[in-house]
Amino acid sequence: MKHMRRKSRSVAPSWKTLVRRTSRTPLNLWPATLCVLLLLWGGFCSEASPRQTEPESMVSVSASGDSPEARQFQRVCSACHALPDPHQKSPENWGPVILRMEGHRRNKGFDPLSRSELRQIRDYLMERSKQ
Repeated sequence: MKHMRRKSRSVAPSWKTLVRRTSRTPLNLWPATLCVLLLLWGGFCSEASPRQTEPESMVSVSASGDSPEARQFQRVCSACHALPDPHQKSPENWGPVILRMEGHRRNKGFDPLSRSELRQIRDYLMERSKQ
C-alpha cells in the first residue's frame, strides 16, 4: 500500500511544489515586463510628429468645368480633404482609391454614395488623369 501512495503522490504535485513553482514565475517574467513597460512609456512620451505629405499629392485642384462629374468630385471629395491632383495617378489606379475613400466616408458616418455617384467621380478622375 505504501508503494501505491508514493506513486499517487508522485503523480500529483504537492502544494509546496506548486507554491515553489509559482513563486519563481514572477521573477522570470520581471525582465519581460520591464521591457514592455519601457517600450510603452517611450511610445507615449514621445512627441507626435506632424504628418508629412508630398506637395504634389495634395495639390488643391478646383474641379474645372460644369460637368456633373466635376461637381460631384468637388462636393464629395472636398468634404474631408483638399482635392487631389488627378494627374498623380494613372487612370486605372483611381478605381481602388475611390473605393478606399468611400470606406473612409462610411467610417466617418457619411451616407454611402450610390454606384452612379462613385462612377461619376471615378470617370472624372480617370478622364482628367489622361489630359
